[in-house]
Amino acid sequence: MSLTSSNRHFSGHIIKGTVLTADQINAIAARIVASISSNSIHVSHIGTAITIDVPRVRAGVGAARTFLAKITGNSAITANSRWKYAWSEVIIDSDADAVLTGGRTGTTSTDYALNLVEINNGAAGVLGGDGVNAAGADYPAGFKRRPIGGGGTTDTHTNDVLVVMHVVIDDDDDKRFVFSQPNAHDGTCDA
Repeated sequence: MSLTSSNRHFSGHIIKGTVLTADQINAIAARIVASISSNSIHVSHIGTAITIDVPRVRAGVGAARTFLAKITGNSAITANSRWKYAWSEVIIDSDADAVLTGGRTGTTSTDYALNLVEINNGAAGVLGGDGVNAAGADYPAGFKRRPIGGGGTTDTHTNDVLVVMHVVIDDDDDKRFVFSQPNAHDGTCDA
C-alpha cells in the first residue's frame, strides 16, 4: 500500500482494512470536493481496491473550462518562436465580439496565455509546432514566425484574434490559460 498526502495531494489506493490518518482523509476529501466542483470525478473498482482519479485538467469553482478570448498583446519568451499573450474574455454580441464586463483578463506578466502550438518551439530557426521549418533552404529570407495577432513585419498587434481559451491546472496546481492557434509567417521578401 502506498499513501501520501499533503494539503492538496493524495495518491495511492485505499484497500479494505486500511487505517487512514486525519491528514490523509482531509486530502482525499479536498480532492473529491475539487473534482465535484469541476464536474469531473472518475472512480474505478478492481477487486477490493477503489481508485478515485482526479483529472489534471480542471477549472475552479464556477469558472468555465473553456471560453472565448481576444488576444490583445504579446511578449517574447524566445525570439520569433514563443510568446506570452495578453487577453480579455469576450462574448458574442449581435454576431460580433464584445469584451465581457467583469470577465477574466491576463497580461503578458500576470495570468498570461500560452499557445499550445508554440509550447515546444525552440530556437527561432527550428521546425515549429506549426509545421514550418524556418531554417529550411526554401524558407524566404526576410520572413519569420509571427506571434498570434502580430501583423506585418513589426510584430505589433494590428488585429485582435479571437481564440477558444482553455483553463488547465499545471504541475504546481496553478491555474493556467492556453489556446491553440497556428502562427503566421510574414516579412519582406528579398529582391
